[in-house]
Amino acid sequence: MLMRLRQVAALAVFAGLVSTGPANGDPADDMTAIHARLVDHALADTILPDHRALVDAAGAGQRAVAAFCRAPSPDGLETARNGFAALVSAFSRIEMYRFGPGLVDNRLARLNFWPDRRGLGARQTRQIIRTEDPGALAAESLGARSVAVQGLSALEIVLFDSTDPGAAFPCAYGRTIATVIHGNATALLADWQQSQAALLRNPGPENPLYRDEGEALQALLKAAMEQIQVVEEQKLGRVLRNGPADANPRAAQFQRSGLMVPAAAANIAASRALLDMARHVDADHPTLAGSLREVNFELTQSLDALDRVARDATPIAARLHSTETHELLNYARIPLRAVVALHETRLLPALGLTRGFNALDGD
Repeated sequence: MLMRLRQVAALAVFAGLVSTGPANGDPADDMTAIHARLVDHALADTILPDHRALVDAAGAGQRAVAAFCRAPSPDGLETARNGFAALVSAFSRIEMYRFGPGLVDNRLARLNFWPDRRGLGARQTRQIIRTEDPGALAAESLGARSVAVQGLSALEIVLFDSTDPGAAFPCAYGRTIATVIHGNATALLADWQQSQAALLRNPGPENPLYRDEGEALQALLKAAMEQIQVVEEQKLGRVLRNGPADANPRAAQFQRSGLMVPAAAANIAASRALLDMARHVDADHPTLAGSLREVNFELTQSLDALDRVARDATPIAARLHSTETHELLNYARIPLRAVVALHETRLLPALGLTRGFNALDGD
């Protein structure tokens, strides 16, 4: 009997050594579970809340413009402009999602036409105001027009660049723009809630976009990295150029409202929130968790530099030629480049993923 018990015990030990069950799970299956977990947390913690916040900010902005137009006053204009600033910040947090619902009906471009290097949108918007075009005063007809005359860039001209924002026509046009913005933000959120989130959470052979959890996660990582590159190269680099004397304030996004720095900071903060995944990684994946924490650290360094610039209330256009401001903004670019390198050399390998095509790579 004793011999029989010893044989059973030996067989149990051997079975434990060669078992392929959960205790010694397939590393690929383990990483698949991590991919799925990170996608789910990104949707629940960042993407869907940020899209809901955009709808809320668009609604508040719409009400502020309407109130100003009912009784134009300096205080009412300031409230409308503050609402615009909040809306820019909310939009900047979802600007990175240049796929899925953002591409449907050209929604992201309708929300904000940028970059506009030839000034096409500004000319068209000013022409509408100058000619008092009645076709721009109904949301349905304005929504069917050029994307350049119905989003944030057009509303910025009405609120910050019109001779008299409180005059009858600019106000009516501004109210219509605000209505169209709210409609597009609402449609964007609905598509994320009703279809895109499910596509990301349920990859597989029947999914038209994502074959597996890795592809779903990579779509989100790509969105964040492209946004970081856009901020570094376009939103900062094309403005700062080769030095303080060479800086070009006219190239700044939201240059009329002076919101270049808050918009860039919101872009980075949203990317950092999306990539704040270390706490969702198991303790037995220290390399992955370490890479994620390093990405978070670098993005925080960039945000700290932008915050130092934003503390000065002087309009940014008047400070871009100063050495101190120029150096701070240039410093904010360095961690962004570091994050792109970390993504390619450490984060993707730690996740078992490979680098895909980046829209900013060029031909």
